[in-house]
Amino acid sequence: MIMIDKEPADNAAPDYTFFTLQNDIYSYLRKKILAGALKPGERIVETEVASNLGISKSPVREAMRKLEADGLVIIKPRVGGFVVSLGEEDIKDIYEVRQAVEGFAVRLLARKGEQKERIVRDLNEILAQYEQAVKAGDFSQCNRIDTDLHLYLVKTSDNSRLIKMALTIYDQAYLLKNMASDIPGRKRQSLREHREIVRAIETEDYVAAQEALINHLEGLKENVLKKYREANNAFRKGGQ
Repeated sequence: MIMIDKEPADNAAPDYTFFTLQNDIYSYLRKKILAGALKPGERIVETEVASNLGISKSPVREAMRKLEADGLVIIKPRVGGFVVSLGEEDIKDIYEVRQAVEGFAVRLLARKGEQKERIVRDLNEILAQYEQAVKAGDFSQCNRIDTDLHLYLVKTSDNSRLIKMALTIYDQAYLLKNMASDIPGRKRQSLREHREIVRAIETEDYVAAQEALINHLEGLKENVLKKYREANNAFRKGGQ
């Protein structure tokens, strides 16, 4: 049970225990949302979270605000917090932003020069981990490694603003990956597409790498949209 004696008074020195607890609650709720344990549209009751963890509501409230800033939670005044529920336009927007940001990041790899060998080696190591997860049928691990690979491509650009733009949407993008995880053959197809991207980078054909990456994300977008529409249609039929 997580315990804290009191919250910091306005005129007191910062209580770093409070802020550490706040971050712990944030990480706890974030993991539950990304893992699908908390479903889209599900209400997160602050008093229940606080009671279950044996803490006061204040660190839970602050954690919820951070999750709202991440785009994972929507807080409605006098109602409470809810896990974000992404719609069709959200799905399109997220993948289109990813295509723009990640595609440009790949083009920037052209200026890496002598670092290219290390970058390709790192990418192939990530691909090997992804392949192991695919063979094991561990789709949750596949999603985590897939995020690692795409984030590595962006971070390797060394463009701080580009990285910041990517990070603002990656949590929501992870939620969308969960929607397409059970599509038969999708993970093996992603493995092939990832290899095509890395091969193009290795041969220094950065235009081809950008094109392959954009096509990869376009395919994912269409798969997620298909799953979203199927779920929507099933919900409507169930309500008739």
